[in-house]
Amino acid sequence: MSTDEEKKRKQALSLAMRGETSRLRKNFAEAIEHFSEAIEIYPNYSWALAHRGVARRDHTETAPPEAQRDLVAAIKKIPVEEVCVVIDPGKLRKQKLPPYPWAWANLGALYYQNNQFEYAEECYQEALEQNPKYPWALAHYGQTLFRLAGEVPGESKRIYLKAEDKLKKALDLTGDNYAFAHAMIAAVYGRLAAMILDYQEENSQKRQEMAQEKAQYYQYALDEILIAVQQDKTVFDHIPKQHGWTRISVSYETNDLEA
Repeated sequence: MSTDEEKKRKQALSLAMRGETSRLRKNFAEAIEHFSEAIEIYPNYSWALAHRGVARRDHTETAPPEAQRDLVAAIKKIPVEEVCVVIDPGKLRKQKLPPYPWAWANLGALYYQNNQFEYAEECYQEALEQNPKYPWALAHYGQTLFRLAGEVPGESKRIYLKAEDKLKKALDLTGDNYAFAHAMIAAVYGRLAAMILDYQEENSQKRQEMAQEKAQYYQYALDEILIAVQQDKTVFDHIPKQHGWTRISVSYETNDLEA
């Protein structure tokens, strides 16, 4: 590598690190500026492209097309100018590209933010194929399934149980120390409880069994809420309105839960 090339590489790396520092501080406009300067030096700088895409996604409530293009360019390892159309992630997966689970998972989060849950699921599946022990991807895949279940009435219970499985795996990988996963699994248990329509059952024994199962799910939900809040008192503040639900509350008097 020539002296000039080495100088350019170090400059791009320095700018990208500044961008990441700004992104982590949630100063997204400044982060985007630094990442863009790094990308101007190296147009196919995948790491900077991926992190600029995430900064662009988190800078607004609805992720802009530019954020998607950055993440797709990072995954394909090409300059962003070559990404000119919205890409179906299912088709993108078939291209057998080099692994980049972080970019795939964050592309999933982008689609989730835009309420494109099936696309988000595709991205999380790819991220987890590349890295099965990825707690963040597992937990956010669980969150996606939680939202998706509400859109597929005939399959809701199956999808909620699948969400529970992903969230439990995230907790197993983190030694049960993941407030967001606890919060999401509480929401799943709340929905599973709400699906048990015991009051419509005419057989008294069956109705009692259903009521017990419903109460058990509510208890599971309450237990998970308490763990989540013990680990992070602000965990429910981090789930914005467009992410499907804003709070979980339990009424001890009515044994009811709102998710």
